[in-house]
Amino acid sequence: MSKRGSLVRIGIFVLLGGAALIVGVFLVGKEEGLFRQSFRASAYFNTIEGLRTGASVRMAGVDIGIVDRIAISPANNKVRIDLKLRTTARNFLKKDSYATIEQEGLVGSKYVSLSVGGASSEDIADGDILLSKEPFRLSAILEDTQGMIANTRKATEEVAKFLAAVNAGKGTLGKLITDEEAYQAMKRATAQADSSLRKTAEEFANIPKFISGVSENLYGVTKTIDKVVLDVDSTIVNARDILAKINQGKGTLGGLISERRIYDSLLVIVQEGIAMAEEAHDGASRFNENMEALRHNWFFKGYFEDRGYWDKEEYEKTLDAKITELRQLEERLSRQAEDLKTREEQLRKRESELPKKEQ
Repeated sequence: MSKRGSLVRIGIFVLLGGAALIVGVFLVGKEEGLFRQSFRASAYFNTIEGLRTGASVRMAGVDIGIVDRIAISPANNKVRIDLKLRTTARNFLKKDSYATIEQEGLVGSKYVSLSVGGASSEDIADGDILLSKEPFRLSAILEDTQGMIANTRKATEEVAKFLAAVNAGKGTLGKLITDEEAYQAMKRATAQADSSLRKTAEEFANIPKFISGVSENLYGVTKTIDKVVLDVDSTIVNARDILAKINQGKGTLGGLISERRIYDSLLVIVQEGIAMAEEAHDGASRFNENMEALRHNWFFKGYFEDRGYWDKEEYEKTLDAKITELRQLEERLSRQAEDLKTREEQLRKRESELPKKEQ
């Protein structure tokens, strides 16, 4: 009875062990993809940063295979990684897909990550070589950090030496900081600059008075030119009346014809009128040019606009009106001068006839 019980226990143990073995085989086969359809691909790296055989292969975070083999290729002195991939992932892997080695967290295990290919690219075939990107190297960052620390230490030492030299009064900056004479010279220069700026500000303060005077002179000159124009008009009228009387024989015609002094006086009046008209014409022309220059002068316009003494549009309209008025007066004076010259020629012609009539 005891022998039979022992055989039963042994049989149960064998059955359980066989079942466990079968389950283990299925689990391992599932993990390794032994019972799934698969295809292979490879990639080359300069370094694999601790990647091991059996590591996961992922695409978009999903496991699609394992690292089947790792070996150094004598053809190009690079590390070749053979990947065993599921057939279901084949539709997403293209010729432009690339492989890279990544790490799970900071201290996790390494795995191979594959990128999804472009829709216009060709599908990969079994045994194709994938493009690769070199993995992130923590050691390289540490090396760069050490170099930065060394450079920072060197720069700190240089700054310390520079500050020590400045404190000792060496170099241009050191002399400038520690030399009392240089400080006093800078202080005097600052005081002189302040005085110059103060004088400049005072000169600018007088600009409104100057501009006000220019404005008053503008109206005064305009009135003066108007008066000159009226005087010239009066001279022209008088000369025209006298000549008309001479031509018509009215008044003391015999005295006018026989007395040369009357012609001389009349000529003097006409000549003075011509000179007056020409002088007023030149003055109006010059003042017109000055008003044009004042209108377009950036210094005065900017000052007026900033200070608000004149509105820009009103200022330009006023100057335009005055300039137009001066031009009209200038043209009128030109016509008057021509008229006076004509009267002078008529008087000289009449003068040339005097000796004939006396005879």
